[in-house]
Amino acid sequence: MRVPRAVLFFLLRTLLLPTIDSATAARNIEARSSASRGQAQSRTQPEDEGVEIRDLIFANNAESGFWNDLKGKYAASEIVVDAKNKDELTRDDLRQLYCYLKPALGLWGFIVCRSEQSPTMNAFNRTLCRNFSQSRGLLILTDDDLRRMVQIKIRGQNPATYLQDRMSEFVRSI
Repeated sequence: MRVPRAVLFFLLRTLLLPTIDSATAARNIEARSSASRGQAQSRTQPEDEGVEIRDLIFANNAESGFWNDLKGKYAASEIVVDAKNKDELTRDDLRQLYCYLKPALGLWGFIVCRSEQSPTMNAFNRTLCRNFSQSRGLLILTDDDLRRMVQIKIRGQNPATYLQDRMSEFVRSI
């Protein structure tokens, strides 16, 4: 089942606030129109070379905890989330998000897809992170991860602790 980006945006915003302050929809860097707060953006066609589109961007105003750690270690003043409504990611999907990660936004991102990735794709992600001297990276999240985060939030706990654990696992595997 296809999940609209607006639904994913709402879910992530609900899970991450108040630790991530004021969610903002991704902006089209080409700036055909400025994105308004709280809306998901639309994709451009592949022939729009040079245009960088990020699905979701959340302002990271955290002063403590996981998000503050990301801000300190990876200059993540913005949290970039790329939504891929498919089961299997490609190398290009990962490369694309790594290219979006820049000092002005932050050097750590998240890619959300439908299911767990193959060992080969996870190894490729680790290789990309190593190629950038571990100064930038991305965490692959799945529908199951989002479900777990919802369950954590329902219990009155902070879903960022789950992301911290997932990120620690990834970093230790490099």
